[in-house]
Amino acid sequence: MFVSRAFSPAKAAFCLAAMLVCCLSVSAQTNVPLSRHVVVVIEENHSFSEVQANMPWLVGKGNANGFANNYHSDNGGSLLDYLWLASGSCHSAANCTLPAGTHDFGCNGNDCASPITDGNIFREMNNHGITWKVYAQSYTAAGGTVTTPDNHNGTSYYRRHNGATWYSDILSNVDNSQANIVDFSQFATDLANNALPHYSIIVPDGAHDAHDCPNGAAACLQAADSFLNTNLTPMLGKSYFQAGGDGLLLVTFDECGGGTNSGCGAQVYTAMIGPKVKPGTVSSTSYKHENSLRTMFDALGMINYPGASASVSGMLDFFSNYINGIDDLGFVCVSGQCAGTANHDTGTQLDGQSLAAGYTGGAAFSALLLEATSAANISSKSNFDLDFWANISTPSAAQAVEFSMIQTVGGFEYAFQNQCDFQGSKQWRVWNPNAGGSWVNTGRGCAVFGTGWSHFILQFSRDSNHNLVYTGITINGTYFPWTASGLSFPAIATTAGDSVKFRVRAVGDGVPTPYTLWVDKWNVY
Repeated sequence: MFVSRAFSPAKAAFCLAAMLVCCLSVSAQTNVPLSRHVVVVIEENHSFSEVQANMPWLVGKGNANGFANNYHSDNGGSLLDYLWLASGSCHSAANCTLPAGTHDFGCNGNDCASPITDGNIFREMNNHGITWKVYAQSYTAAGGTVTTPDNHNGTSYYRRHNGATWYSDILSNVDNSQANIVDFSQFATDLANNALPHYSIIVPDGAHDAHDCPNGAAACLQAADSFLNTNLTPMLGKSYFQAGGDGLLLVTFDECGGGTNSGCGAQVYTAMIGPKVKPGTVSSTSYKHENSLRTMFDALGMINYPGASASVSGMLDFFSNYINGIDDLGFVCVSGQCAGTANHDTGTQLDGQSLAAGYTGGAAFSALLLEATSAANISSKSNFDLDFWANISTPSAAQAVEFSMIQTVGGFEYAFQNQCDFQGSKQWRVWNPNAGGSWVNTGRGCAVFGTGWSHFILQFSRDSNHNLVYTGITINGTYFPWTASGLSFPAIATTAGDSVKFRVRAVGDGVPTPYTLWVDKWNVY
């Protein structure tokens, strides 16, 4: 269980309203699964081939989960690559072509001439109420401040390996950010207490990140591998890194050589580890650090991509959706004012055609219900992100809209039904199927949709005790956990065979006023 950073009700309400009225570019669509347990480790100065030969624990995890064999660092010089991984730029016109929207802050491989004020992942996490920490080894011994220099007090701590400390948000202590940079000893405590933040960066010191190599490359890499094994194995045993969990671990290297990419082709080893990574993935797609940054943004549900991450994709080939193109299935009207098969609209759409639920009126507060059954077998899946875009022709005409997935598996029906109740409770509500069924408030407000397309990701799961468990929602890039307690309900026993169905329901107001609800780019993963 995670406790979010203090996020005032006023700020949360403002963000929710802003997200609901925003009309976004379709480029924000992503198939990187959402995660509330993202962990990044950045190692140092060794080539792809050196890592494969000398880091058996890491390579073994990469082989079992996924690794990239065409991933290249952006720059020679450590700090520059850490900046690419945080803000999508090297912030030095002398060292790279500055991506759009980024500026020169006089950075090199060791330091920056001035604090970086451009957009970055730390600012976005603060703005979205996403908890984060940097766990830096030897940080306290070195001095324990964000400006503590390299090797201070005789330690192997390197500030230039701690990218967060070069951004104005941290240096100015915005949102008490400096408290999020802690000594690595805190990692074991937080792990044991199930208190890791949503996003963790692990910064080993120079003796454990393959930077300081007095006894040669092989011994250096073996020490780094041992550090990962010792400290990450307990984390990978946690429920969120087991089947059905959402954990995501990315391990990469800043550059392929000591302060340079020369002589090693800039190729570095990068592993992606977690239960939602396709097992055995070997990606030959060309990636750089900005792709990793984009992947982290997508996993955290954020869309204000900084620097070069705005113009690249996430590392999508490491993941697979359970079902793609749900809106393109053969939906049939099962109740309400409609005629047979639902309309697939090629006019109002994002990817060629959308599902159009045309509510035509009738009795006050009547509803239109569309349903489709998928042929996909997802009976082994238990943790879900229902990802879709929605658009309403006359937003004020809708009493409520519903987006649901009904999974029947192992003799139980899990009716994951989610409703935005615009005019009644004015909340997002979820379905308790027991005692005839009832809607339960989530504690999160639901405002009338803005004009245009809005992006939603609903999260829910089924547990080993045959319960439906509702978790939260991401709206146009901002995650909102359900705040009501007890949003876990027993599934209903059934003799029906395994299946999965999807439903869209449009409810009219008291007039009732006709309207159309469009749904597009609908996937579940």
